[in-house]
Amino acid sequence: IVETAIELSFSGYDFYSKSGGGGLEIVREFDDSLPHLLCSPSEIEQVLINLLKNSVQAILADQGRRVDDIARITIRLKKEVGFIRLEIEDNGPGMSPETR
Repeated sequence: IVETAIELSFSGYDFYSKSGGGGLEIVREFDDSLPHLLCSPSEIEQVLINLLKNSVQAILADQGRRVDDIARITIRLKKEVGFIRLEIEDNGPGMSPETR
């Protein structure tokens, strides 16, 4: 599900030319012992696509970003007691206190 969301998020998206040459790095930190999960794959994919696109938009909107900076999005999947944790982190400017 996560790999499909990554592929759909960046297919047809000309991030490299818009990013000013630094490029994009997707870091995958997936726990190898994850069990199968009962969920609605299309709904999870849609949430992931929205989060990934938000990350890209935030990175590109960062006026303090240098031309050669690499945009980095880290996706983590971890096994927790009773659930699976999904984390998405980017090296964009972060949220303002008002947004938080």
